[in-house]
Amino acid sequence: MAKAIHNGFNYKENCIHFVKDQVEIEKEHALKLAQEVEEEKDIISRQHDKIITTVEEINQQFDIIFWH
Repeated sequence: MAKAIHNGFNYKENCIHFVKDQVEIEKEHALKLAQEVEEEKDIISRQHDKIITTVEEINQQFDIIFWH
């Protein structure tokens, strides 16, 4: 295969070992991206919870001020 590639009769993309290596690289990249997405989702979820808590606190304070 190496000789065929060197002599221009074949391409590295036809080599199963090359393709397997490329797939592994893409798999690792996809896993890294999935992990980053999960981390971002966690950050957004925590921010959402903080916003909900803050709005509830503001509503409670408003109730105290408005009804007393």
